[in-house]
Amino acid sequence: MQDLFYGQLVGSFLFILRAAASDVWKGFLDMEKVIEHRPTLEKFKFWNRKAVPQMAFTGLTTNMNPIFEPLKCDECNQTIYGSMFKKKENNDKTTISVCEDCYRTKHYGDLSYAKKYQHYDLEEESEVSMPSSTYGVADLERGEEEIPFYLRHYTKKYPFGNVHMALRIGPLTIENGVANTKGGALISLRDPPRLLAVEEPKSQRLIAISPSLPRTIYTQTKDKRAWVPKRIKAVMKQVIGSPFSGLSDGKKELQVIQELVRASQLKTLGDPSLSRAEQNKLVERILGHLLGRLKELFRDRLDTYLSDLTMKLFHPGTKIQWNARENNCQNFCDALINRRRLGLLIDQNVGTKKPPLYLMSFVCRKEAYPVARVQTKLDVPSGLTEEYLLKFRFGLHQDSDIVDSLHEYWTDWGAFGTHLYPFQDLFPWDCSEAFGRHPVPCSRCTISKHVWAFPYDSWSIISLHLSRDRFLYAPSPSTPDDADDDSAWHHNRLTLLAATDALTASAAAMARNKGFRRATAWTAHDFNASFDRVRLGGIHRAQPWSRPFVRGAYNHFFVAEWAHLRRQDQVAAYEMLRDFRMEMLDVGVTRADAARRRAGTGARG
Repeated sequence: MQDLFYGQLVGSFLFILRAAASDVWKGFLDMEKVIEHRPTLEKFKFWNRKAVPQMAFTGLTTNMNPIFEPLKCDECNQTIYGSMFKKKENNDKTTISVCEDCYRTKHYGDLSYAKKYQHYDLEEESEVSMPSSTYGVADLERGEEEIPFYLRHYTKKYPFGNVHMALRIGPLTIENGVANTKGGALISLRDPPRLLAVEEPKSQRLIAISPSLPRTIYTQTKDKRAWVPKRIKAVMKQVIGSPFSGLSDGKKELQVIQELVRASQLKTLGDPSLSRAEQNKLVERILGHLLGRLKELFRDRLDTYLSDLTMKLFHPGTKIQWNARENNCQNFCDALINRRRLGLLIDQNVGTKKPPLYLMSFVCRKEAYPVARVQTKLDVPSGLTEEYLLKFRFGLHQDSDIVDSLHEYWTDWGAFGTHLYPFQDLFPWDCSEAFGRHPVPCSRCTISKHVWAFPYDSWSIISLHLSRDRFLYAPSPSTPDDADDDSAWHHNRLTLLAATDALTASAAAMARNKGFRRATAWTAHDFNASFDRVRLGGIHRAQPWSRPFVRGAYNHFFVAEWAHLRRQDQVAAYEMLRDFRMEMLDVGVTRADAARRRAGTGARG
């Protein structure tokens, strides 16, 4: 496995030399659970309930009432749920709409198609409401009642329902329940991060581990010429690695960064007078030197990770073979994580002479994930990733990934057509805090404030973004057709690097603080599992009706009450509600309520 790991290092160096930034390596020793797209299972009807589809306006009745029908894919003729890809033909007179499945299998990378999020389909001048939201989920209080009684035990065992999960450690991906593994587990290399254009390898070496005892290891080479990128729905970050965080080996890390910068500035790398063979030799010499330096930095921590993984995989008590009831992919991933070593929020070696294994841990027991009810501002609300995955728990099959799902608040339910504030193109939430916790609204935030509103979700969503190609983003409505796509793409990637830097720098500062380490030492103890998920939460959102489960109790269930207004009036109505929540004193307590209570107390006195 070390050969696979360092092979990925070599394969990644070409774009790292061009990027020349330490942010590229932040996260290279991370651990995360990856949720991949899988079609619905027909035999499990409970997990085959679709979200509300994209609706299309098709005309008017004789009484001038609008007619809406579910939008069909022009290729497979199936109803479109979530994002779609559109292409104009016949001199822009007709528009072809295809679902994401058809785009990925038949048109992947075809730039004549443009992505479009699920959206409110009427012009902003219209005063007609329509049911076009994907948030058709029971409200929070009744969510568990929606699960059939004969499946409740099963859903507690597998809190995220019908999803495929793999464990990623650095560049390695470990999973079960996939083909060509003889019923065992598969170890492969992750797809390279989409920072700049990366040339895919023609083949890939895979390792399969048999489920029988003693374990048998098989190797195979997979042809990647017909390669199709994995369709990732969400990432659950488990561990933030310590390389290039500044916690240890600061001088060595700085030397590697400086050498990367110098290597990227070598004019001979792009010298047209050199032959291809000479260019390759030069690159190999540079890579060989830098790879040796990186091995020095990674070796001890990598040995710990791989030793734990090997012991888990070869332990007789570890179930490897996939089984829907006893050992599905979620259980398998949990079995591979050493919670005793990774249970503390901050690694126990921080502040000692020993180099820390990791910077921050979000490892939770699976019993920690069921919905948490918020009663006061001191409770920790569910995070964005938790809420997205719990839709699957309640039987709602979501075609959109988590980023597109968050965009649909703005484009579909909110009827704005696009997001409103900076940084929401990549992190589609309003970071304004409710209950008087912070006075600065999202419209005036910094990248640091925006991502630290939901640190766990931000780290997880950055990993998802790094798996996305440029054509999996919807163009901005304000972008002209002849705009420089390269500059927009570079800005997209640099924003992700800036967000990573803001998260890592702040987390490292927390880790170095003795008081913070003492205050979070309890995270290693085996209290009630529900306490684990405290680290997954975020701010109390001032964003109105932003929690999909709560929206089920809202009288404007399918679309916001401001949907029929003009754009400037929509924004004004939204901000009025948001600002009201920012000024509230607690859950269900306004300033007027508090004043009345004080007045009543004074009168009784």
